[in-house]
Amino acid sequence: MAGKKRAPVLEAETATDASRDEAAEAPAKKKKLAMERKKQRKELDKERHRQSAESDAAAVKPQPPPAEAAAPVPVSPPPVLAAAGPGLHMNVFRDLASPEAPVREAAAEALVAELKEVQKAHEKSVRKGEKEAGAGDGPTQMEAEKDDGLENCAPSVRYAIRRLIRGISSSREFARQGFALGLAVVLESIRSIRVEAIMKLIPTLLEYSSSMKGPEAKDNLLGRLFGFGSLVRSGQISRQWSRDKSSPVVKDFVSEVVKLGSKKRYLAEPAVAVILDLVRKLPDEAIISEVLEVPVVQDWFTRAAADGDPDALFLALKLQQRTNAQKEIFGSLLPYPFSPDTFFTKEHLQSIAACFKESAFSLPRIHSLWLLITEMLIREAESLNDTNTNSGKKHKKNKKASSSEDTNKNLCNFCEVVIEESLLLSSHDRKNLAFNILLSLLPKLSPSAIQVVLSSKVVHGLMDILSNESSWLFNAGKHFLTELVNVVSQDNDRRDAVIINLQKYSNGRFDCMTKTKVVKELVSKFRSGQDCLCLVQNLMVLFVDEESVTDEPSDQSQTTDENSELGPAEDQDSFGQGNADLLKNWVVNTIPSVLKNLKLPSKGSDAEMAKCIEEKFQVQTEILKFLAVQGLFSASLGTEVTSFELQEKFKWPKTPISTSLRNECIEQLQFLLEDAEKDEALHVANEATSNDLGFYFMRFINTVCNIPSVSLFRMLSSNDDNAFKQSLAMESMLFQEERKAGPGLDSTKMHAMRYLLIQLLLQVLLHPDDYWEAAVDVTICCKKSFPAIAQGDNSTEQESSGHGSADSDEDGQEESNEEVSLEFMDVLVQTFLSILPHVSGPMCFTIEQANGMDDDAMFRIDPYIARIFKERNLPGSETKQSQLMRFKLRVLTLLEIYLQRNSGNSQVVEVYSNLMRAFVKSHGADGSKQFKERIGGILQKRIFKEREYPRGNDIEFTKLESLLTKALRLASRSRFKIVASMAQNASFWILKIISSKNCSEEELASVVDKFRSMLTDYFNNKKSRLKLGFVKEVVRRNLWIGRDLFGFLLQEIGGTKAEYRRTQTLELLDCILKSWVGDAAGAAEALTEHLAQLCELIQEILSNIPENKLRRKEVRKFCTGVLQTVSKLNLKEQFQNTLSPEANSLCQTHLGAAFSSFQN
Repeated sequence: MAGKKRAPVLEAETATDASRDEAAEAPAKKKKLAMERKKQRKELDKERHRQSAESDAAAVKPQPPPAEAAAPVPVSPPPVLAAAGPGLHMNVFRDLASPEAPVREAAAEALVAELKEVQKAHEKSVRKGEKEAGAGDGPTQMEAEKDDGLENCAPSVRYAIRRLIRGISSSREFARQGFALGLAVVLESIRSIRVEAIMKLIPTLLEYSSSMKGPEAKDNLLGRLFGFGSLVRSGQISRQWSRDKSSPVVKDFVSEVVKLGSKKRYLAEPAVAVILDLVRKLPDEAIISEVLEVPVVQDWFTRAAADGDPDALFLALKLQQRTNAQKEIFGSLLPYPFSPDTFFTKEHLQSIAACFKESAFSLPRIHSLWLLITEMLIREAESLNDTNTNSGKKHKKNKKASSSEDTNKNLCNFCEVVIEESLLLSSHDRKNLAFNILLSLLPKLSPSAIQVVLSSKVVHGLMDILSNESSWLFNAGKHFLTELVNVVSQDNDRRDAVIINLQKYSNGRFDCMTKTKVVKELVSKFRSGQDCLCLVQNLMVLFVDEESVTDEPSDQSQTTDENSELGPAEDQDSFGQGNADLLKNWVVNTIPSVLKNLKLPSKGSDAEMAKCIEEKFQVQTEILKFLAVQGLFSASLGTEVTSFELQEKFKWPKTPISTSLRNECIEQLQFLLEDAEKDEALHVANEATSNDLGFYFMRFINTVCNIPSVSLFRMLSSNDDNAFKQSLAMESMLFQEERKAGPGLDSTKMHAMRYLLIQLLLQVLLHPDDYWEAAVDVTICCKKSFPAIAQGDNSTEQESSGHGSADSDEDGQEESNEEVSLEFMDVLVQTFLSILPHVSGPMCFTIEQANGMDDDAMFRIDPYIARIFKERNLPGSETKQSQLMRFKLRVLTLLEIYLQRNSGNSQVVEVYSNLMRAFVKSHGADGSKQFKERIGGILQKRIFKEREYPRGNDIEFTKLESLLTKALRLASRSRFKIVASMAQNASFWILKIISSKNCSEEELASVVDKFRSMLTDYFNNKKSRLKLGFVKEVVRRNLWIGRDLFGFLLQEIGGTKAEYRRTQTLELLDCILKSWVGDAAGAAEALTEHLAQLCELIQEILSNIPENKLRRKEVRKFCTGVLQTVSKLNLKEQFQNTLSPEANSLCQTHLGAAFSSFQN
């Protein structure tokens, strides 16, 4: 029986080629699983190798000792082979699977060296006619099969080739790469190996059938692919075809690879890569006949367009690049005759759109086809640019424009058909692919091409993705946006193009819709004067060019946020405007904000400073002209006007802009002039004409007004027209006198008055019939203040009196004939007060500059202002009551200015006292709603909500105590809810000031007494309107008040008859208890002091538990809170001892499980 069991082994040891064939076929006949057959082959290989090693050893030592001959051969054969001649070491196969590339390369080199020695010895023995293998390979063939085509190879070489082919099917990490490398170098080094044999052996050893499943099928298919790749890289195929051009080896190889690629989708692209590797090694004349015209390839190309095969398209393009073949051999994949322009036509791209769609299969890796397509687009653009560069200067511009159009046409067709129509309108995978393709294109595109790529549909698609954070495409969109910013961050032209397109197609709301700050960050990267000027000019073109602005409906919200608003926030009345107006509004707000990027260097030479100032002034003037033209003027003939005097062309949108947008332009113009006035570095008295923006603006207005086909945007009334002309004339005279005066106080006054006149002029245009009186009054003040101007203004005054209204004549008459004429400051202050309640921020700043009053002077002048109003009625006023209300509003404006600039000053307490008194009185006397809202807004915004507040010991405690008493009285007794709410906020504010002082114990006790009095009134008087929620908030903010009130509340709650107020007081007590937990030591002491009262209260409220469900719940909640606080403060034992038996039973009855831990 033992002999029978060993018989298969003996048969394997002495098997001939035929017996091995039968042994290989036997498992198949028995229908064994493929995995078992594979394992059996490996076992047979090991046995054969062992027997070969023994034979080699026997050849070297013909008479071994019997014991040694019977000894078992070790598992690892290399030690035995070391003593022999040329042989094959098994460790090289192990090293081929190493994760280290150098180790794999060294193993491949060692394998080749050993096999070359073995093959050399084998060939030598064959030439001598020996029947057995040479000394280097042993007498027994390691693995030889009939008709395998390797008859000329040594058995070790045969074994190595089979071992390598099986190794490339291994799924072990790095094994496939290493064995493929080994196979390639072996085939390259040993020329006796026939290509046909390897092509036959690879499918035989790595068999595949449709019944195979899972990893085994995948490993064998990938093994075949790697095997064919190794065969190509060895160069054997190209060398054989070079020796025999009639050989079908190339055609057969290409057919096999194409068939392999068709078996599984993931094999197609690498199969094409293998074919292209072969094509690189073949001469040009062989590619068409041996590759392109192969029937399998032709059939593949014919079906590819309809099937949507990106790999066939990729192969066709690469072969066309290599051969430049002008034949109809690519089916419908490529146009005939071929050129990039014909390939990128819309018709052809649409015919192969299915190929582009199916390329999304390779994600997250981008299919090789896209790299080739982008190269074609970029290469064409670069070649055209090179042509332009080498052309003459005379025709350079025209040729560049023409070539740019051709390039952009192809790019436009590609983006429209492939990106927008094929990918963006398809699945999520294809959308992701579209943005990946754009990322590969963008770094290589010119600014004009970027504008083509970032089309309306691309921007809208990106906005849709980024507006939905739950979408799995959201991260892809964020990545695209990040890479887009990185690509354009160092190139101003590209950055400019991206900003324009993102905002153009999002109607100025890209940051808002995507909840990012991309546009804001991109705009902030323009730092130099020339860069900012270029951006401003492009934004102006965007404002005027309506054809580029799409008015497409959007399902997104119309709201904007601060991310996309780079300038001041737009007015809310823009709601309902068209998309074009929204974009224009963004442009108007963004253009002035660009100036924030231009900062003067802190250190630098005078020349550098002067250059920076000049660059900034240049940008300012460009912005000023744009805002002035769009906001103040309109063209009566067409939309373009040329000024020969200024040598400039002005353009307006074809559709007139809305009134709100025009007002926005004027307001931005005011802010621009205000910033220029604030910037002291830009005002040099001796060089006013070169850097005075106000001077430039007034000269510009004068010049444009004189253009016949240009007029102001509205017809001025006679009063406004008179004020407008007087302001222009007076500003001009002030400017001349300012230059004559030189540096000094007079020059500063004139400069401030000039800018005041400019702001008033804009207010006259912005608000019809509201500011003309103030403008005329300021011109009169200028005449009285500066005699030189009055002497040279006789003609102007006569002209203005001829065109003025009857009202202004009367005013002038009064000014000239009044016996007690007001001084210059009186008129100026009155004028300022008449416009302060409704002026803009820039006007307020200009008034402050012209006025020159300090904070204290504003309060000292209040009685004098009142006397002025008593002596003289305001123009346009109807009654004394209306005059008084206007006066109140003006004083409030002065107070607001003071509070804004002095929020931490101790005088704020005095201001609060008077404002609060006026606020309460206005509600009691049925005062004006406007006045109530105005004074309430000042109290809330400028006092209670300011970060800074009066603090320290400068404020008398008695004053604060009195104010707190009044505030608590109003909070608990006022019948007006708004007054009570304001009093509560006042109480919080006063307590904050008290907490900042170093108050004594007596002073703090007096504060607590105020609350005791208020709570006593609450418990005993039904007329009290106190909300205990207010007291709870006081306790939360001031823990010391709650601790002192705790005992008082325990004492007073027992006598409270109103059930609702008792429940509310329980909530207050619970709030105080919770506030103690943070300070365990002090809280325990305070609670121990009041523990008896607390137990009595629990007994009382549980004895008289309310019938109302909600109030009963509040009682249980309070008792449970007491138990929790007692437990946290470790007062459980004292609480149990203090609690009476009756209270104990009540707690067990009503509190249940919450009281279980307190039971003995």
